[in-house]
Amino acid sequence: MATVPETPVPPSDLAQQTTKNIIIIKFKKGIKEADAEAHMKTVQERNEKSQQPGLSTPGIQTRFKTIFYGYQGTFNPDVETFIRGDKDFVNTVSSNVFGELYELKDFKAFDTINWALAKVSQKENEWIQVKDKYVRESAGEGVLIYVLDDGYTSHTKGPELQSRLVVRAGSTDPPLSEFGHGTCVADLAAGRHLGAAPGARLCPLKIVSQETGKPDVSAALAALEHLISYKPNDDKPRIINCSWSVDSMSKLSDTKKKTEEQETLNTLERAFDQAIDAGFVVVAAAGNHGKRLEPGSFGAAVNRSPLIPAGMAKVITIGSIDPNDKIVRKLPEQQTAQGPDMKGSNWGSLVDFYAPGRNMPNNDMIQQERGLAMTGAEFNDPVKPKQDTLMGTSYAAPCVSGMIACMMAAHKRDTKGLLSPVEVKRNLAQWAAQKTFTAADIAGPQNYQFKSVRNQKGLN
Repeated sequence: MATVPETPVPPSDLAQQTTKNIIIIKFKKGIKEADAEAHMKTVQERNEKSQQPGLSTPGIQTRFKTIFYGYQGTFNPDVETFIRGDKDFVNTVSSNVFGELYELKDFKAFDTINWALAKVSQKENEWIQVKDKYVRESAGEGVLIYVLDDGYTSHTKGPELQSRLVVRAGSTDPPLSEFGHGTCVADLAAGRHLGAAPGARLCPLKIVSQETGKPDVSAALAALEHLISYKPNDDKPRIINCSWSVDSMSKLSDTKKKTEEQETLNTLERAFDQAIDAGFVVVAAAGNHGKRLEPGSFGAAVNRSPLIPAGMAKVITIGSIDPNDKIVRKLPEQQTAQGPDMKGSNWGSLVDFYAPGRNMPNNDMIQQERGLAMTGAEFNDPVKPKQDTLMGTSYAAPCVSGMIACMMAAHKRDTKGLLSPVEVKRNLAQWAAQKTFTAADIAGPQNYQFKSVRNQKGLN
């Protein structure tokens, strides 16, 4: 049975209504609220009147007042022309952008419930002997983790989240995950068997487009607007997990379209900063391009992260490592699975910490191990597909989100205080194990020092 939070949850169909043609409109500074409302009313009325068979569009989908003043939606061509021409009220019109989910297929055999949890919570030489032991400061009780992803599909057998799954008022189920990515991420953050914080509550917010299968920036903006606007003035810990990112610089060649797309990207960057300033801890996957993540890399501006939210100064950016503290790389036979740009974990100065992100289990495996999904005969049947383990920075990030939930819950229990995003990052840095990637590990010119994440119980 899912629970309803005290903070209103955004509509579950944040990404279902969106299309590639969505536009984002910002009003001019100083516009009167009455004038803005009149403009939006006119826009909606015009859009409803211009509906034609095969050309139906929803019109205004989200109104913004916190991260900016304006709205977004999909409109019929003549209505979009009207919007762009209303220079008295409209400051900018920008286009939608799509990002990338950061998962890679792995083909290793499933050997333990979640080796990652043992590794991050025990001393260097202990976890190898006792792989299924997870020692934590708390279970994350009282912490709410928002997973901005493709939704969540509750398991019919061996449920991972149960009553800790937070849904919108009036709803009994979360937005369904068509691709399975959000489900796996959520289970690794707070699942009963798999999760780093098995006592935390979790709210899945669907921001992956059904149309493209990619993270939809307009949906992410809508989610952040809602979370910041309705955040209660209290001391309850809240975490946002993003196992995805988007390029911070538009790659379009058309000058007008490039300017519009860049405006959208700049807005997203500011929105994440606003969320962190409001007290949300934001954890992001570093990306699987297999490249060095530095200011100015990937064609970004000199003083800017090439990705959003990964690499942003206030965000906690997570790379992925294997059980031997080597950076996660795809094997040669796997290189074509997600295309030439998805080769393994990014690394570099903009990656804050590294966490387990290879041979990670998913719930279907737990069901198999417990005899809940396949019978032994079915599992040994060569015709039936086997469950792949999970690999990529997508799955390292929720491990850290769950660890942070345990950290924040324990701190609140012991001190009655709330850790700020800055203090959370500082604690992670103090507890981390100092490690080295060899030049061969990262295909670089020299060795590279990095921080392997640990919780307080796993201090060396």
